[in-house]
Amino acid sequence: MTWSQEREGAARNMRDKAQKLEQEAVHATDPAEHDRLMDKARRIREKSERVNGPGAGTMDPM
Repeated sequence: MTWSQEREGAARNMRDKAQKLEQEAVHATDPAEHDRLMDKARRIREKSERVNGPGAGTMDPM
């Protein structure tokens, strides 16, 4: 596996985790929990973009 492939995989994993957290937030009944999950998802997406660039590792940039 090349360095580029590893980086793309890491970016994809970070985006997947952020998406999962957003889905959990949608189903959260507690507003504080919803906000916490959305904030965590946002931070993960921002970190992914800082490290890998916007839309890194995907053909469908957000």
